[in-house]
Amino acid sequence: MFGILCFSSAIAAGPYDAAVMHPNGKAYFFKGNKYYRFDFKIDKVDKVGRVGVDGWKGLPIGTEAALLHPNGKAYFFMGNRYYRFDFREDHVDKVGRIGVDGWKGLIGGIGAAVMHPNGKAYFFKGNKYYRFDFKIDKVDKVGRVGVDGWKIVPSGTNAAILHRNSKAYFFLGNQYYRFDFGPDHVDKLGQIGVNGWTGL
Repeated sequence: MFGILCFSSAIAAGPYDAAVMHPNGKAYFFKGNKYYRFDFKIDKVDKVGRVGVDGWKGLPIGTEAALLHPNGKAYFFMGNRYYRFDFREDHVDKVGRIGVDGWKGLIGGIGAAVMHPNGKAYFFKGNKYYRFDFKIDKVDKVGRVGVDGWKIVPSGTNAAILHRNSKAYFFLGNQYYRFDFGPDHVDKLGQIGVNGWTGL
């Protein structure tokens, strides 16, 4: 059932560059110079804005991945750099080099990032994932997607997010893959904006 919808990284030109949860409880999806704010209460997009103009000051256009850190700040990744966004100040407060000024063990060109309920962050690049342990402040494992974990998640996902329902959603092309941490595999495939994520 799942196999026929597992796309290769050859069609990784999806609709979104990155996605991140906001402390306000809403999800933000980024594409080019625009962002789409998704409200879980009404289950649809409630705002479309311009990055750096209607919010998210200091972010570059075309970030490749994003993550809400346990410290309460959002980190955006682009090439070999990361941009730390402070929600209280409402702008980027630090720009650093991946693996040099933080995020030891990571490499540039990340496709997606997501927090795991185990408290660690997972970064995806092609068919590999990098597990980041905040306690030791570095990557503690590198594995193959679908082989060493993350069953049925396709390679080359464009964006990922940990939903309020405690499941992870991966986005590739016009499809989303819902990952259930209990059985440890994708339990639903859907079409973005058709049977889920209205307005995206």
